Amino acid sequence: MENLTIAAVQYDLTDIQSEEQFWTGLQAKITHAALQGADMIIFPEYVTAHLLGIVPELTHLEACEYLDSFTEKYVEFFQGLSREQQIVILGGTHICREEEGFVNKAFIFFPDGRIEMQDKLHLTPEEQNRWPLLKGEELVVFETDWGKAAILIC
Repeated sequence: MENLTIAAVQYDLTDIQSEEQFWTGLQAKITHAALQGADMIIFPEYVTAHLLGIVPELTHLEACEYLDSFTEKYVEFFQGLSREQQIVILGGTHICREEEGFVNKAFIFFPDGRIEMQDKLHLTPEEQNRWPLLKGEELVVFETDWGKAAILIC
C-alpha cells in the first residue's frame, strides 16, 4: 500500500457575489492542493450551502430545491477537476433530491471518472425537524488505491 497525502480544506464562508466566484474559489483550492502533491482533497460538509449567500432568504424547502439545482454542475465540476488535476476529491456534501426526498450526500471523485457516494446516516435535530432531509440507510465501503474506505459525515 502506498502513502496517501491528504489536503483538508478549512473553508471560509466569505461574502461571495456570484456563482462563478464560488466555483473559481473551489478550483483554486483544488489546484493548490494538487500542486502541493496531495493525492486527495477533502472539502467540508455543506460546502455548496455557500451558494445560499447569493440569493434572497429562502425557506428550508426552497433552499433544498435551490441547492439541488446545482447537482449536475457540482458533479461535472468536481469530476472534471479530479481528472484534470489527477487528484481524488471529496467534494464535501451537497443537498440533492432522491426519489423519496432530499438527502445530504457526500461525493468522492476519482481521476479515472469513478464516483462513490454516501448519504448522511445520522441527522442532527435541526436536519430532522426543520430541514426536509432524509437519512441514509447504510454505510458504503469502497476500494481505493490505499485500501478500503468509507465516508463519515458530521
